[in-house]
Amino acid sequence: MRHTLFDFSFEHWPAILLSFIPALFNLSIFFYVLFYVKRTRISTVFLFMVFFLFMWQMEETMLRVSATEQCARLWNRMFSVSTGFITASGLHFILMLIDKDKWGKSLPILAAVYIPNLLLCMTFAADVAYSDFVQTPNWGWIYEPKNLPAKAGIVWVFLQALAMVVLLLFHAFKLKHEQSVRYKQIVFILIGLAIPALIGGVFQALLPIFFGFEPIPVGSGLVVFFSLFSLIGITRYNLFEYSPMHQWGNIVESMNEGILIVNNEDIIKYVNNKFCEMLGYSRIELMNTRASDLLLIPERKPIINKMIDRRKKLFLDNYEMAVRKKDGSHIICQINAQPYLDENRKVVGSVGIHTDISYRKKAEETLKYSESRLKEAQSVAAIGSWELDIRTQQTKWSDEHYKIFGLAPHRHTPSLQFLLSFIHPEDLENYKKYIEELFISFRHSSFSYRIIRQDGEVRHLFSNSRFMRDNQGKVLQLFGITQDITERVKKEEELKEKIKEMDAFIYRASHDLRGPLASIAGLTNLGKTEIKDKQAGFYFDKISDSVIRLDDILVELSKIARVAQAKIDFSEIDLEKEINDILESLSHLPAFGRIDFIREIDTAGFLCDRILLVIILQNLIINSITYYDEQKEKPFIRIKASKTSSGVKIIVSDNGIGIPEEIQEKVFEMFFRGTNTSKGSGLGLFIVKNAMKKLNGSVYLSSTAGEGTTFTVILPAHSK
Repeated sequence: MRHTLFDFSFEHWPAILLSFIPALFNLSIFFYVLFYVKRTRISTVFLFMVFFLFMWQMEETMLRVSATEQCARLWNRMFSVSTGFITASGLHFILMLIDKDKWGKSLPILAAVYIPNLLLCMTFAADVAYSDFVQTPNWGWIYEPKNLPAKAGIVWVFLQALAMVVLLLFHAFKLKHEQSVRYKQIVFILIGLAIPALIGGVFQALLPIFFGFEPIPVGSGLVVFFSLFSLIGITRYNLFEYSPMHQWGNIVESMNEGILIVNNEDIIKYVNNKFCEMLGYSRIELMNTRASDLLLIPERKPIINKMIDRRKKLFLDNYEMAVRKKDGSHIICQINAQPYLDENRKVVGSVGIHTDISYRKKAEETLKYSESRLKEAQSVAAIGSWELDIRTQQTKWSDEHYKIFGLAPHRHTPSLQFLLSFIHPEDLENYKKYIEELFISFRHSSFSYRIIRQDGEVRHLFSNSRFMRDNQGKVLQLFGITQDITERVKKEEELKEKIKEMDAFIYRASHDLRGPLASIAGLTNLGKTEIKDKQAGFYFDKISDSVIRLDDILVELSKIARVAQAKIDFSEIDLEKEINDILESLSHLPAFGRIDFIREIDTAGFLCDRILLVIILQNLIINSITYYDEQKEKPFIRIKASKTSSGVKIIVSDNGIGIPEEIQEKVFEMFFRGTNTSKGSGLGLFIVKNAMKKLNGSVYLSSTAGEGTTFTVILPAHSK
């Protein structure tokens, strides 16, 4: 039986060579890439595509050597499955070439590319897509699609080939202004693919199917152009190799700085997307225009010309310049410029890396303005600032801080030892102790001290310091302010002297006035015994009341002076005895006999100034007696005392007439009287407040009108 698979005839040898030689050429590329090119996803896809091209060209070769139709049909059946994936693998390769990360890994897109071709191969294998085989005088056996599936398959393959050309054409157009290695790769692949795709598609698909022309199988032979240009892309332009040159476009486009390349005539030859984004122009608008036209100040163009001349001499430049945007506004750019060299090391232009520093410049201007305002404020307030870096031990002083010390700014190194040389000898030990405690506790603190400046002048200073820490709580920096408070200290000393003089005057005046006032009281009482006229007696009574009232005021004023001038003398207090003595001294008061005095004393002795404590308690008890409620059946005054963890608490409460809420905050003011009918001098609670200040204690009021009043006295603990 004759083996029809090998019924060969070589009478069409020119046509046989036209397909067989390209097949060998593709097979050579296949082995070159397989053994000499680093394996990547894109090189693997390219390998499959070249292998399918080889199989297609071998199919064309076997059709041309077949002597019978049966032989031609068998060879077609054998190769049709593999050749059906030529355009699918080719389209996959083009997508990865354009953007391997976006398109080369997208499963939906790859499914849309390969699944139709898989179905197409299945239709050919199952004879669903049917073609007639016709023997031609020049090309041997060729097949003509006869039914719809066969024609649809041929059209689909042509459309995929056309899509490959369109994608490459569009991408090349995007890269045409770059003139990069990537652009040259795309152009070479585009030329090699366009020739067989367009010519072969027209003569093997469009004309036979739609116009009835006899197919001319030139596609497989013309694929040699694609193979040739692919080989050039692989060997000359490192199509599948990773290198900075190959990735230049991706690197530049992903940068956050604007890239501008100009030639020696200052004509723009390349800009990246970031540069366009910074200025609001499109790439087409900027290409082949003069770069100096973008300057905000045209007068600076001569400076640009000098820079261009410098770069021709291989100088590098770094400068700042205002650049005009498309909308008329401008940005400040920091420009790093360097020469652009060709392969012969000849300067053909310059590359400028543009960084938008507008926000930084604005922030710097704002900071400078704030610093100038701070210096002005510090100068007016005589406040200097300083900082100490804990890690480097470097110290910085502000200009005003130098002036406070009587020094010219930045003429000395402001170390701690330098600072100690100015401290007043009497304050030096305390200052060292303050510094030592500061670095042990790492807490915010303040301290007053004196310095002796170089001119011998003594100045009083006040420093307030704070620590700055990182996110882990580690101390990084100590900073603070120093204020010259010399004038304030002088004023305070003068005020203290005036207060002392005023207290002495009040004490002497109240004491001296009580003598004549006692004489008036005696004469008034004597006159009342001798005058028989009732009206005159009434007047003498009024005079006597006024004298008594005036004497009470003088007594209270003398107490105020005594409190102000008193020197604190702590001694052990028997509080129960002192209260009994106070109550006994007040027993002459008219309302005393009607009031029930309740004593709850549990102090067991404590330290306090006896005179000031008696003044405080006496005035509080007098206040409760004076304002007792006559309408209540059982008026009382409760005196309760107890020790606390921090000192002694004394509570004086009553059920008297109480104090209205609206005047409670004023009762400790001098000469304040709640009503015109008030019986007191308006000085008692004022004396209590000042005595408590002297003892570093506190007094609190709680009262409800008509129910009563409670005074709470808190005295700190003291030791001998």
